[in-house]
Amino acid sequence: MTFVFVLTGIAILGVVAFVASGSGDGLEPPRPDRPGPWLPSERPVSGQDLRQVRFGVAFRGYRMAEVDRLLDRLAEEISLRDELIDELEAQRGNVPREPRADG
Repeated sequence: MTFVFVLTGIAILGVVAFVASGSGDGLEPPRPDRPGPWLPSERPVSGQDLRQVRFGVAFRGYRMAEVDRLLDRLAEEISLRDELIDELEAQRGNVPREPRADG
C-alpha cells in the first residue's frame, strides 16, 4: 500500500515539474511596469500621446482607475483643442499644421 502512495506522489510531482518547466500554455508576456519615454519633447503633446501613457507602480502604488480617468479626460480635451485650433486656422486661411498622431 505504501508503495502505491509513493508512486502516486512521484507521478504528481512529475506532472507538476512538467507543467512548471514551461511545457504547458504558459503565461502571456509581461508588460513593462516602468514608464518609458512617454511624452514627446520635439512636438506638442497630443491626445493620443496621453492615451498611451503608463505609470510605474511603486510600493504604495496609486489608484489606477483615477489616473486612467484623468488621462482619458485630458486626452479628449487636448484632441478637442487641437481640432478647434485647426478649424480656426482654416477660417483665417492659414496653412494647417501637419497632421497629429491622434488623427
